[in-house]
Amino acid sequence: MLYWNPTLLTDDGVSGKEKEIADKIREGKRQKDVYCILLPQNPANLFEIMQVNELLFPYYQRKELYLVGLAESRKSAVRLVCRMIAKAYRETKEPDIRGRFADCKQWKTEP
Repeated sequence: MLYWNPTLLTDDGVSGKEKEIADKIREGKRQKDVYCILLPQNPANLFEIMQVNELLFPYYQRKELYLVGLAESRKSAVRLVCRMIAKAYRETKEPDIRGRFADCKQWKTEP
């Protein structure tokens, strides 16, 4: 199950296309130039970045995944992650990314 952050971060390339991307994921359609930023499965990591088509694999369809951002390229996804970490540090003086997403169990299954 894929859960969407209500305050989903996007870059300019995918901004405004969140519903279209979600529909294609749900329908199992392949997409080009969309990268997902997810909360990590491994607690030692801060985030996971993957191409959206990886979500179509049965392995990921059986997992609970928490989507925090979308970008049109891997490079842009890395920039978004850097912005999230910098903002968290500016606001709290600690890079506590996980604490910012503690309410993820209440996220929606659609954008």
